[in-house]
Amino acid sequence: MEVIDQELLSVTKGNDEAEVLEVKEMIRYLEITMQCVEDFASKRPNMLQVVAMLRELMPGSSSSNSG
Repeated sequence: MEVIDQELLSVTKGNDEAEVLEVKEMIRYLEITMQCVEDFASKRPNMLQVVAMLRELMPGSSSSNSG
């Protein structure tokens, strides 16, 4: 992903689990953002889909730690 500094992405291979989780979360937020600004409207998620994706990232979400 060209938007994020490669050095920052290298953190996902590090040993600090908390830092790795933060970077992965940031990447997921960016992925959602990029979906929302697709050139073709038909490729963009609707607001219900965006809300669902964001809720998955919230603390306590059952799927936020799987994967």
